Amino acid sequence: MKLNNLIFVVPLLLGFGAYSQTELVPTEDIALGHFFVTDKRGLPEENAKIHVTSLDGKIVKNAITDIHGKVEMLLPEGHKYKYVVRKFSKNFEFNESSELIEIPKADGETEFDWTIAIGIITDYLKVFTVDVHFESGKHELTEKSKKAVDVIFMMLTDNKTMKIEIAGHTDNVGDDAHNLKLSQLRANALRDYLFEKGIAHDRVIAKGYGETHPLTTNDTEFGRLQNRRTEIKVISE
Repeated sequence: MKLNNLIFVVPLLLGFGAYSQTELVPTEDIALGHFFVTDKRGLPEENAKIHVTSLDGKIVKNAITDIHGKVEMLLPEGHKYKYVVRKFSKNFEFNESSELIEIPKADGETEFDWTIAIGIITDYLKVFTVDVHFESGKHELTEKSKKAVDVIFMMLTDNKTMKIEIAGHTDNVGDDAHNLKLSQLRANALRDYLFEKGIAHDRVIAKGYGETHPLTTNDTEFGRLQNRRTEIKVISE
């Protein structure tokens, strides 16, 4: 990888998986940006929309992060860019001079990493665990688990203004990056099931925490069982 002009270098998010294959390639005049959107703790934010605009308004780019909180974008050199991140009906604007992405013209091909930390939810009204279980290493909802999610559906149906976060957690057995991705996929499974049943998309957010938020020790099977859980976090009622 040729890095003739590495702009605003930030630490790579180790453990979230390596860069995936992409068809985007930099050229002499167009830089390739690797964007990472995370929460304030460094955990990836999936489905975050990034809107990048040159200061003269002539260049506009949009992209959506993947399950690793990552997206790549081609941006012409010789410009400064401001950007907005949108997720869960919230906008996070980054347009101060210290936050601008500046890509000067340079010889050769340019690539850069840019990490954006956002804080979507800071407080919860209540948190409780739901009786949802998955087969080992899988994220598909079983029929038994769907019955538990149906209770959440009825709760949301009865409380029209309620918004929730579905939080997926794992124990510490296995690879950290795998556990993080698996917890996100499992939270997504519950979220998508609620969407299919008619719950509005702006009322439910899914978040995978992997093994980062244990309730108790992972040194015993009972402790690991408690840590492998799905929580409902009530944001508003």
